[in-house]
Amino acid sequence: MLLTRDGLRPATSGTTIAEVLRAYARLPMDKADHRSFFDSLIDRVKQGRRVTPMPLSSEFENASREDYITFNQEVAPDGLAFVTAWDLEASLMIVKTNAGRTFLGKQRATYACFVGGPSGAFEAAGVVSSIQAAFGVVDELYRAHQRIMRAFD
Repeated sequence: MLLTRDGLRPATSGTTIAEVLRAYARLPMDKADHRSFFDSLIDRVKQGRRVTPMPLSSEFENASREDYITFNQEVAPDGLAFVTAWDLEASLMIVKTNAGRTFLGKQRATYACFVGGPSGAFEAAGVVSSIQAAFGVVDELYRAHQRIMRAFD
């Protein structure tokens, strides 16, 4: 089962990372994106959430800070970032996509969000205008989990 914005669903349908990479015109993550990403991540850690900037895989569960930095530097040129909520067994993949140019020629970007589970399949979770808004997907996963747990109490 996959915990999504709509609750628990079977993870049979979905997409792979390779399909996402083929489908989107991506932009590389820049320093401002990294700062915003890690600031948002630190905020979630301060809230007591068990999140890390890695994909959902047992090999990354006990990774060190150096592993986090190395991994994120490797995927940043592809416009990717991952946030894993280990206690929910869910991973958020953020893809920085090309949203064209403004009238004055400035590059625009949007962030496509995908939620995945242990099966490796990802479900689309929306497109937002900032990384901070993408972390709202993680917040919604925790709220959905709390609602489900209250229903069973």
